[in-house]
Amino acid sequence: MFEEHPRGGVGQLLAHRALLALTETVSLRRWHGTRLLQPLEKFCYSNFTATEVDLEEAVVTEINIVRDYQHPPLKVWRAVTDPDLIPYWTSTGKGARAVGFEPVVGNRFQFVAKPMPGWRGIVDCEVLEVREQELLRYTWVGAEGEQASYVRYQLEPTPEGTRFTYHHTGFTGVGGFMMAKVLGSVRRRMLTVGMPRLLAEMDETGALRTTTTPPA
Repeated sequence: MFEEHPRGGVGQLLAHRALLALTETVSLRRWHGTRLLQPLEKFCYSNFTATEVDLEEAVVTEINIVRDYQHPPLKVWRAVTDPDLIPYWTSTGKGARAVGFEPVVGNRFQFVAKPMPGWRGIVDCEVLEVREQELLRYTWVGAEGEQASYVRYQLEPTPEGTRFTYHHTGFTGVGGFMMAKVLGSVRRRMLTVGMPRLLAEMDETGALRTTTTPPA
């Protein structure tokens, strides 16, 4: 959501080269309170919202992805909280492993993936809230000295299975806006390709079938 202000406005915001590049893929409307909604495939959508306060203040961005799976909450919960299963669905992104993770409030863990230029390959996290088969919330710090952002997994039972919502908020500034764009793209692929593939390889108890090939 872009909000126009007398001292700034969307025009000045778009003058910033980095943000101009990011807005090339979406339709920007100069209406107060307009949300940019980026539709994806059936049963899956994602939106990014950014609020401009002033050129000297932060742009706050969030990622919201909703996916419906034809599997019960028990299986989906197991897929997102079992450290041995997480790499199966993150392998469509950077293949992060959840090192030291337990779904317990106060648990500190790391997502560890292959380093790349500009990124050490480690995300530091701490579990903030847990409701089994319903909710997992944790902090996300992708670089040393970085301000924490916040991730929430929400599971809701449906007649067909489970509605899973991935919400990541707390990105600030131009760098945060760009990071949300990148992470949003990666997460959409994980949740629309990697997760369904993993769930199909799990039995009704949430256990992985013995014929499943481990991720590379």
